[in-house]
Amino acid sequence: MTNSSPSDFLTVEESMAVDQALMTASERFSTRAAIYSLRVLKQIAHHNGITIAQVSDGQVADWVNQEPISAQAEAQGLDTDGSFTPFFVQLVLSSRKPLNHAAQESDIPVEALTLEQIIRWFEAQAKERIQN
Repeated sequence: MTNSSPSDFLTVEESMAVDQALMTASERFSTRAAIYSLRVLKQIAHHNGITIAQVSDGQVADWVNQEPISAQAEAQGLDTDGSFTPFFVQLVLSSRKPLNHAAQESDIPVEALTLEQIIRWFEAQAKERIQN
């Protein structure tokens, strides 16, 4: 994945790569959420000296509550209120499932997923939904 600060939701390059994927807007949103969530999960795992698989729901919630997520969102033009933090925690937690599937299909740990692998996995899922 492209080098970026944990405070960045997505880099310009990451956003462009997702925009070029053949997916619906909803699928692109899920892809973006997964890319950012992987960045968050990597930071939590590194901070705690554990693997992403070992990161607990509570550790995600603690990280979101400690980080100025709302300020970051507002700086990027998003309107936030008191429901933003629980929403954001759930967004990160929900992204673990597709990240785990993508890693399993690539036969690598989640930590090793690349931007291209994440996008490719979401594109394959989108294509499969269209065909069924």
